[in-house]
Amino acid sequence: MKVYRVIICSFVYCAIVSVVGGCSFSLGGGSKNEVYYVLGDDLEDFSGSVKERDIRLLVGQAEADRFVDSHRIIFSKVKSTRGYYRYASWVETPTRRFSTLLGKYIESSKLFRTVTRQNSSVKADVLLRSEFLEFYHDVASTPGRVKVSVVLELVDLKSRLLISRRYFVEMIPVSSNNANSAVDSFEKAIESILSKVVYWLNEAVPADVRDS
Repeated sequence: MKVYRVIICSFVYCAIVSVVGGCSFSLGGGSKNEVYYVLGDDLEDFSGSVKERDIRLLVGQAEADRFVDSHRIIFSKVKSTRGYYRYASWVETPTRRFSTLLGKYIESSKLFRTVTRQNSSVKADVLLRSEFLEFYHDVASTPGRVKVSVVLELVDLKSRLLISRRYFVEMIPVSSNNANSAVDSFEKAIESILSKVVYWLNEAVPADVRDS
């Protein structure tokens, strides 16, 4: 996966948000330029690994609480506290970017007849919902690790019954104490989760939802 960076000179400012009193934190180098990151979209080749189904999938917009669903990159120095990095941000919020990548990964796998996003007028047979529980850089010990956890649910839209639910958790070490390394680890975590989601769906989705 690739990282796309846009550097924009800005006034120094500090975002301080925490669960039990946190702080802002400068990511490496002492630079006072705002840096915006985009999680890349290198897609895995699933050829021959999954079975195509004559089912239409609707990918819902991922959800998260307001703190997690932020353009700011989150860190944690102490358990039960969270803060925002001062000069590093996401171009898209984690939920929005994850939803886009999730749709792309599943569509590239050819697992479903069609894959559409929320608010599409195209009919679908099953809905895939997702919610982020954690998405932060753990710096209790440096350079630390990133932690990403998300729960996904597959729902039959006709019967409104839950077909399957799965929790995915990734904890990826960060190679050095700077923004680039943290984002690289976030990308590895998301890439691993997306790949596992496709294989989970391959096992969880029946050949025909009418047979479920």
